[in-house]
Amino acid sequence: MTGAACYIHRPSSTRFQARVRYAGYRRSILVGKPTTSLSIAIMRMAREFSSGNYKRGDVLATADYYDPMMLVEMVKR
Repeated sequence: MTGAACYIHRPSSTRFQARVRYAGYRRSILVGKPTTSLSIAIMRMAREFSSGNYKRGDVLATADYYDPMMLVEMVKR
């Protein structure tokens, strides 16, 4: 076998939302609109995270009938 593929079954209504947060703050700032692409959400989060004085950034997956789930997290130490 020359290559392998990994398929993740998810509802078609799944959206990914990027967020960032300042050090010492509880509330997160949403970055952009929800998107259907995980890689775009990660790029938005990383771009915003690198440009500001943020302590934490993450990407949430949201879908109908399911609770939001954190997929990717970035922490500045």
